[in-house]
Amino acid sequence: MPITDVLLGIGPSYPRPDLYRAEMIANVEGRARSSSAEWHAVDRVIMGEIPVELGNLFRLQILNLSNNNFEGEIPASLSRCSNLTYLGVGTNKLVGKCPKELTSMPKLTNLAFYKNNLTGGISPFIGNLTFPKSFSALEILLEEYWLWGLTNLEGLPESVGNLSKNLIFFSLCRNQIYGTIPSTIGNLVNLDVLSMADNQFTGTIPTNIGNLPKMQLVSLEMNHLSGKIPYPIRNLSLLIELYLGDNRLEGTIPSGLANCKKLLLLHLYQNNLSGNIPKEPLKVSSLSISLNLAWNRLSGSLPTEVGNLKNLMELDISENRLSGEIPSSLGSCTSLENLYMQENSFPGSIPLSFESLRGIQNFDLSHNNLSGKIPTFLEKFSLMILNLSFNDFEGELPMEGVFANASAMSIVGNRRLCGGF
Repeated sequence: MPITDVLLGIGPSYPRPDLYRAEMIANVEGRARSSSAEWHAVDRVIMGEIPVELGNLFRLQILNLSNNNFEGEIPASLSRCSNLTYLGVGTNKLVGKCPKELTSMPKLTNLAFYKNNLTGGISPFIGNLTFPKSFSALEILLEEYWLWGLTNLEGLPESVGNLSKNLIFFSLCRNQIYGTIPSTIGNLVNLDVLSMADNQFTGTIPTNIGNLPKMQLVSLEMNHLSGKIPYPIRNLSLLIELYLGDNRLEGTIPSGLANCKKLLLLHLYQNNLSGNIPKEPLKVSSLSISLNLAWNRLSGSLPTEVGNLKNLMELDISENRLSGEIPSSLGSCTSLENLYMQENSFPGSIPLSFESLRGIQNFDLSHNNLSGKIPTFLEKFSLMILNLSFNDFEGELPMEGVFANASAMSIVGNRRLCGGF
């Protein structure tokens, strides 16, 4: 019979070892109520060390101590909670290494260590993860693995490929992990989220990432990855978000990304990508959140196919080597809120079709070779930022709307405008 109404002290007395249901609802005095198979102490700002006596809760299934001010080390005694399926200690002030004793917990399916000050090797921890012989236990083993915001961790071992094939969520973002991404990551065939952003990874993106047919989100941005975007990435037909920005990738943007027909977001910014923007990915009409190709070496014109992205909210192609007139088809992207095209070599005038972009809020065409008159329809837009500086516009400057707000608008470097800006 579950205990339904027991107050548990977080002081000198600790929970009874036979507690089966222990949902922790901590109040100001640091006491708790027991009423479920879970013990939650989330967002309660509890301080001090995690009590080693929690390891006596051998029937506990869920332990969530995230978003507090716990200090000290993660107690190895938690490994005695043999029925634990979820262990969350994220966003605290914990230090030390991940206890190797936690690697043999037979029913653990979710592990969250994110945003602490943990140090030491991630290799020994992952390398020591063991699996029960029971197939039923294997089915639920380590469905989620989340180590976010740790520090000074060693490289990721090849043994990462030995994690359960039922692993669906694998996040190592915001650490200082160095070394290469092991090719064995391709063994995790049920993975749908892979997040390794903001680390020190070097080398190339493993080509067998294309072996992960269920992948929906790949985040490898803010690393030091080099080489080309792997061709097999086109096999990720369920991909929704792809983050590869802020690396050292080179070569061209693969046209095979057009096979990712569910893509909502594509970030390839701040790399060394070159060549033309391929037409094929611009036909992926699902792209709606963001297409960011900024800070590369892309050349040629912006393909007219960009007009297919009618639901796109953000387009950033700034700081490239693009030329050719801005296609009028871009005016079909009526969902645009942010449009960044600065630091290119676009000639000609602002297309009249842009009058349809009435939802745009941030619009930057600065540092191009644009000319002609500034269209008066821009007065009607609810623009927060408009930057037309360092072009060759001429004629009268519109006076209404954003043009009446000097802090929101920049037109410097246009000497042919009336007034000589």
